[in-house]
Amino acid sequence: MTESTSLLIVGLGNPGIEYEKTRHNVGALVVFYYAQRHGVVFKPMKQVNGYVGHGVIEGRKVLFLLPTTYMNLSGNAVRKCLDYYEIRVDHLLVLSDETYLPFGEVGLKKGGSAKGHNGLKSIEEALGTQDFLRLRIGIGEKTTEDLADYVLQHFSQGEFLKMDEIVEKCSVEIQHKVLSQHKEKQNEDLGRN
Repeated sequence: MTESTSLLIVGLGNPGIEYEKTRHNVGALVVFYYAQRHGVVFKPMKQVNGYVGHGVIEGRKVLFLLPTTYMNLSGNAVRKCLDYYEIRVDHLLVLSDETYLPFGEVGLKKGGSAKGHNGLKSIEEALGTQDFLRLRIGIGEKTTEDLADYVLQHFSQGEFLKMDEIVEKCSVEIQHKVLSQHKEKQNEDLGRN
């Protein structure tokens, strides 16, 4: 999977059932549900420290990664996956939780500060750059004194019921902004050759 790969989509979270439905794992949850919608099956892959799934969306090849490392070591899995599949950093999209956005809101941006997010910091360190796409998923401002306590809280039942809506918002961003831009860029690259 080289230049023809449209995208590597990474969902950040902590491994283990105890973290599965915590706010910090919303990136991994959304990627899992989004991939499922497209018939993607995840399989463990020791070479990249994660679960990997392959799919075709909007006619484009997409690789999905759910790291099995803890959040603060996410960069290890992302770096290994990029290297193993020979994917460029400009074909990377990372989904993560964001306390600076209201619950359920999403924001797509390239580069910028990790804002104290240990998973994003780890990826920036492993790649040596901040210059990759991030799809930030709002979990709301912290309601506890300690940020770590807040992000490791489980979603309320009402919040979890909104997961389909959040996946849909992310789906729109991925398919109408990210995948379409990559298709245009690849067509430009082909036109130059």
